[in-house]
Amino acid sequence: MNRLTALSLRVPVLLVWFVVLWESLWGNFTFANLFSGVVVSIGLVLLVRLPDADLRSYRGGRVRPLRAAIFLVYFVVKVVQANVSLAWEVVTPRNTIEPGILGIPIRDCSDALVTLIANAFTLTPGSLTIEVLEDPTVIYVHVLHLHDPERVRADLFRLAELAVKAFGTTEALAQFRPPPIAEATP
Repeated sequence: MNRLTALSLRVPVLLVWFVVLWESLWGNFTFANLFSGVVVSIGLVLLVRLPDADLRSYRGGRVRPLRAAIFLVYFVVKVVQANVSLAWEVVTPRNTIEPGILGIPIRDCSDALVTLIANAFTLTPGSLTIEVLEDPTVIYVHVLHLHDPERVRADLFRLAELAVKAFGTTEALAQFRPPPIAEATP
């Protein structure tokens, strides 16, 4: 696919995406909101320089629609679970917060994919990406409920793994292994 074809496919997709975002921000559908969303979307597309990268590929990675849907469903489930847990923490008098920081290693992923993973961690209530180090890439995440560090690490790693399966390169998939589980000491 040449650059012109890729660009011509991206513009309508971006326009639709921006209009959907605009409508969701307003919270109700009216023709005035739709019209203003189209106007704002066209303005954004005209003002923002689109990258030269092909939309289907990020450093060799491919968008796998079925795996992307699995990632999205898993992410939404985790967001709902975290919201329920956080809401329970707020409405109950007992404080069970045990904060901590975990490092999640991410190998052979493009900057775009590392950004997606870090943002997915941050968008899940109760966790916040605080730093991303390179060579090797490690995402450090602050979590509110670190009662079982290995379970929390496994949950975060599973989210990252699903993102790599949906958007990563074949090499990233091959080298993406769960972090070693620390053995319990008596």
